Amino acid sequence: MSQKRILFLNFEYVPGQRTQEEHLHYVPYLPALLRGAAEQGGHTDFAWTILTHPLQPLAEQALTEPYDLVLVTAYVWSWLESYRYLTEYKSRWPAVLVVAGGPNLSWSDPQIFVEHPHLDLIVKGEGETILPQILTQLKGAADYRSIPSLIINSQGIREETPGVAKTPFENSWVSQTPIYSDRWLGNWLKEFRSLEHPLRGPLSAVVETTRGCPYSCAFCDWGSATNSRFRQFSLARVLAELKWIAQNKIEKVFICDSNFGFFPRDLEIARYLVELHQTYGYPKMVMHDNAKNHPERVFEILKTFKESGLYHRSRNLKVSLQTMTPQALEFSQRRNINTEQLVELVRKIQQSGWTVSAEMIAGCVGETSETWLATLSQLMELGIHDAVRVNFWEQLPNAPSAQVSYKVQHGLVEVSKRGTTYYGKGHIVSQSQSRTKIIQQTRYSDLSDQIRLHTMSAVVQAFHYMGLSLKLALYQRHRHGRSFLAMYRSLFSGLEATGILDPIKAHLKRYLTDPESDFVMPITSDWRVEPFEWLFIQALTAQVTSVSEVLAQTFLTGTDELEEQDLWAFQQWLWIRPEQANTQDYRGHFAFNWPRYFKLLTQDPPLAQPTTVAVSGDDLKRGGKSSLQPSSLAAFSQSLSSHEEFKRGIYKEVVCERP
Repeated sequence: MSQKRILFLNFEYVPGQRTQEEHLHYVPYLPALLRGAAEQGGHTDFAWTILTHPLQPLAEQALTEPYDLVLVTAYVWSWLESYRYLTEYKSRWPAVLVVAGGPNLSWSDPQIFVEHPHLDLIVKGEGETILPQILTQLKGAADYRSIPSLIINSQGIREETPGVAKTPFENSWVSQTPIYSDRWLGNWLKEFRSLEHPLRGPLSAVVETTRGCPYSCAFCDWGSATNSRFRQFSLARVLAELKWIAQNKIEKVFICDSNFGFFPRDLEIARYLVELHQTYGYPKMVMHDNAKNHPERVFEILKTFKESGLYHRSRNLKVSLQTMTPQALEFSQRRNINTEQLVELVRKIQQSGWTVSAEMIAGCVGETSETWLATLSQLMELGIHDAVRVNFWEQLPNAPSAQVSYKVQHGLVEVSKRGTTYYGKGHIVSQSQSRTKIIQQTRYSDLSDQIRLHTMSAVVQAFHYMGLSLKLALYQRHRHGRSFLAMYRSLFSGLEATGILDPIKAHLKRYLTDPESDFVMPITSDWRVEPFEWLFIQALTAQVTSVSEVLAQTFLTGTDELEEQDLWAFQQWLWIRPEQANTQDYRGHFAFNWPRYFKLLTQDPPLAQPTTVAVSGDDLKRGGKSSLQPSSLAAFSQSLSSHEEFKRGIYKEVVCERP
């Protein structure tokens, strides 16, 4: 009998053609894992071909060759590209058996094979124990109905096999054997580095230290393993894989656990990564998702990475809160970190010289525009003033919120959208062809309220988090006790009256109703930015006069005219308008040492009153500089979008210079 051949489509994130510097290649961990499981199960007689990108030379060659089995992974960032390639292959070789796995295929959809007729089998859950059984049947009777946890394409009809497959962790090989090795990867690494790849870029690797997630957030589908107990890979396996990565000069590591920092040993793993970095010079960067309810350990891990220069956000801690509205948390089946713990963690991070950002979901089930503004204001009350990332609620195929019962209960209306638009420095570089679904409205928030809700996000991001009103709001909160909610509610109403928000509302309405519309907004004919960036730019250019009036009316109360007028001058001085973006020596003179005052706000307890030490003769100098020479609005928006100093720190990192 001739050797059977397996073609594995493990396409990376494929938005399209990107520059060499921007593209990441991942060492194919999943194919190595499944190949190892197959061979450990006795199937050593298969020849494996692994494709990681449709543009690699091997991909075109593979279309001309017959394989007995095609394995394909279904993830949102590459699924449509993978299926497009698969369709082409199946049209040439219709007899091939196609097996798909991954969380981007709905296990409960009765029409799954109407939409994806080229799939023969779908694996539910983890495949290490199922694939060896498929290979046994492929070489024999091909009776796939005897294998549990499969969905079979029976002439277009969905047929599910009975029973539940054993978890891979019932086999000690899975939890103890390092996957990154030449044995399972073959010569992939050597071949990759020898090829003239059209998208040559840095190599990355994913590492599992655990699998599963004990939480059951309604919007989440962690590899279809949410609401499952944690299972740990042996520490020896994890450390061996990390050493292989360092010795083979892999530049970036993504620890793909749902909650890294959950276990005490995670700090030991972090310290070992630093040791490897210092010994081999690799990896150069580490990425991970923090545990939600272990702030002390998370802080120690971040501190360990930061001090070594290994952490890719060495001055930022991302806190994933999603929402702080009690009803929305209840309907999301989520429990956030204790507020007191969070305040303590934020203060500790800030005192260590770091920034803190929040990851949020706008339009959660149970949220309204009013509760959403309260949530954003509560972030400020917690001391999070550096950055906030606002996402839409995406309906992942196997998440609890994607189930019919949940959608009916909460009155969800969805809209199909193209996947994330990938754009660099304002220009659209490429558009993902994958599709996703986002929530358009719920029982608690209709379309008009959703538009208002997302417009509020743009206002808070542009004005507070990009600095237009940050200092004014901080001063009023700490000096005079005004709530952030009251101030930003007033600001939103004032901006609405000027008409500056009308284009954003119209744009968001299109986005939430038109499946083909894009999220980014045009600044010029060929320049696109997110709505909050669009608002930020507009506020500093054509609309600056009316916006300034609204800001003054909102934040200047006349309580202490000397302080407020000096602060107002300082806040405006921090703004960078087009004519100032290239200024190398931009100085201001103020009666109060505002940089020191705002720096001391992060102390415990925070400084309530600005120091009255005059800085006459001293110069307050802008912290960031740009070598760009903007001659147009497009160039100005490019400077804002392409320089981190404009978007993150320039409004806060102002220093006091003495002669």
